[in-house]
Amino acid sequence: MEQELQNHISLSLKMISIIVSAGFACSVLYNYGYFYALGTPLHSLPLTLTDYSETTLLWSLSVSGVYCAWLLIELTLRRIEGGITEEEIIQSTSNPEKTRKFRESPYKFGKWLMILLIFYAIICYILFGSNYDQNTYFYAISSAWLIFSSWLNNTPAIIEKRNKLTIKLIIYTPLVALFMLYYGYYSATSNFSKPTSTSSKYFLYTNSSAKRKQVDILRMLNKGVLVYSNKNVTFYNWSDIKKIAVTSQKNIGYEGILCKLFNEHCPTPNFHS
Repeated sequence: MEQELQNHISLSLKMISIIVSAGFACSVLYNYGYFYALGTPLHSLPLTLTDYSETTLLWSLSVSGVYCAWLLIELTLRRIEGGITEEEIIQSTSNPEKTRKFRESPYKFGKWLMILLIFYAIICYILFGSNYDQNTYFYAISSAWLIFSSWLNNTPAIIEKRNKLTIKLIIYTPLVALFMLYYGYYSATSNFSKPTSTSSKYFLYTNSSAKRKQVDILRMLNKGVLVYSNKNVTFYNWSDIKKIAVTSQKNIGYEGILCKLFNEHCPTPNFHS
């Protein structure tokens, strides 16, 4: 009993160390993509371990939401199919080979869509450059890696010698790394989707100037704050900041179809210093 308890504790500690290490690595990749989009090298900012830990909160909620949605879909499909495995479904039919081909057809169709997406992204890159549409490039690179990594592991000898966990790590680890880079990049660029004059929610008072600055706070770091104002990204040390005033904005709630489709009868946010 005591030995079993020690084994459980040892396994739990290993799992915690793996999760913490993976979370830190994801935060580094997220920050790299984020500050790359801002045109600010990661090494030029005084980031600390605290900043990397707080970064985890920025991406973990969204990633957890995506995972929960995927899990809900997976559990729903399992319930619809009666909880039996894919092989059991195939073997329970009168023509297993035909059923296998039918159930594999969506994956084959998806593979051809991936190939078309890759060629489309290559053409867009040649014609419009690297800044055309980051979403297209991200999905194209992800599709290319999925096809290539699946091909690397798709031989009977490799499938027999490699366990399923190793194969999944080979396929999905680069995908996770790519996703974190993209998500950091996307998070940074989404901050510039609205004009500063209407989206700023903070007033910044510095020791070097008597005038307040209307800014958007991009990141609050351990040693300062990164702000966006007048199409410029600036880092202020806490010692240079006198005060940060948070403006109040009325919660406009659901804007309505007329506002979303025709930009009519849209509520106007009211800011107060």
